Amino acid sequence: MAFEKWAFLTPDHERNVYASVDSLRQLRAPRITVFREPEWIDMLKARVPNAEVIPIDSLLEYINAPAGRFDATFTGYDRALAYSVMYPQFAAVVPTPDFGSIPIALSVPAGEQPLLDLANAFVEVGAAEGVFQEKLDYWIRGEGAQLEREPRWSIGRNVLGWWR
Repeated sequence: MAFEKWAFLTPDHERNVYASVDSLRQLRAPRITVFREPEWIDMLKARVPNAEVIPIDSLLEYINAPAGRFDATFTGYDRALAYSVMYPQFAAVVPTPDFGSIPIALSVPAGEQPLLDLANAFVEVGAAEGVFQEKLDYWIRGEGAQLEREPRWSIGRNVLGWWR
């Protein structure tokens, strides 16, 4: 089974505010969205009692909202990271102390035992060999962009010698 840490997706310029539970609790009444799940709503209200918790059905409701309508959204870290890659004006932040984690599950249609067996084997092998972590690190957390590479080929540099 895989687990995902709880996090906030917030405008990039406000990421430091959401990095600490203490600084978050000092805000007057932050408007924080969260999926319409009673357990998630209750947990957020308990951890950040000064927040106005607003249930949503999709993270795109938060992403596409007019600037200033919401202050942050509460979701899983990997999901927040993926959205921050697609929408760089947002940042994924795990607060300290963290809020724990949530298990991640895959669903398959009823009666599809071969597909369920394949999914279980994929998850077990992937988790044991670090495949998921490696892919998350490379594609979502941006470690692939940090690899040292030769600059891309260009006419200016490689043919005309303009840049060295």
